[in-house]
Amino acid sequence: MRRLERLISLNPNSALNTLIQSISDPNTFFTSNDDTLFKSSDGGSTWSSINGNLPIGNGAYRISAIAVSNVNKDKIWVTMAGYNLGDKVYYTNNGGTSWANVSGTLPNIPVNCIVYQNGSNDLVYIGTDFGVFYKDNSMNDWQPYGNGLPNVIVNELEIQYTVGKLRAATYGRGLWETDIATTIGIYENPFANEIKLYPNPNNGKFIIETYSTKPDTKIVVYNLLGENVFETKINLNRNEIDMQILPAGNYILSAETAKGVQYKKMSIIK
Repeated sequence: MRRLERLISLNPNSALNTLIQSISDPNTFFTSNDDTLFKSSDGGSTWSSINGNLPIGNGAYRISAIAVSNVNKDKIWVTMAGYNLGDKVYYTNNGGTSWANVSGTLPNIPVNCIVYQNGSNDLVYIGTDFGVFYKDNSMNDWQPYGNGLPNVIVNELEIQYTVGKLRAATYGRGLWETDIATTIGIYENPFANEIKLYPNPNNGKFIIETYSTKPDTKIVVYNLLGENVFETKINLNRNEIDMQILPAGNYILSAETAKGVQYKKMSIIK
């Protein structure tokens, strides 16, 4: 972190506590000190404040972490340290011109870190002094995400996309991991019966049965980053598909049916 600070032309007297680069625009950076949130759109040559209506600048609040959408640099989340009830997470969709308080009913404990899940429905995880919480656009409020995790201070969160894991660094209890909540923002419809996919999981050889497809129906498989990693066409109701070229991991298969696009989760193990 200190090495990165020396590479950017921000006030050298500013002690930065977080720094993040936009994936969708590598020239865009965000950083903060105790009372100012900064943005650079030219690779760090010049910086401007995007405090907007954030409750910072008076010494009572401190930004602890920043997260940015992987497809929209103007979607930004910031978390707050300290014990200010109702001021835990803020969000902007206009690059920081204005901010919305999205703290919901989070407990009055410090929020230490945040991570955005690429390709999701704006799903973010936060690490607090009392475990992990998460929320996306389909949810009205934050929910705990700590099945098996002790009620412990979480200092850092990272997503390992190749294995679909969320990993947490804790204070005094070591490292923990769990499956990420969703994949690529596509949710399997539990009532959709237009597609059968089996055996699942397996080593890459699947049987797909479809009941309302047309000839030359396209099958597309996406990885956890939302990338198209495999596609083919099917003509019959029962199709044997060999996907052994794909590495082990979790995927989403999509197919166009008479009832629209249907999705199925699939796992390859080797």
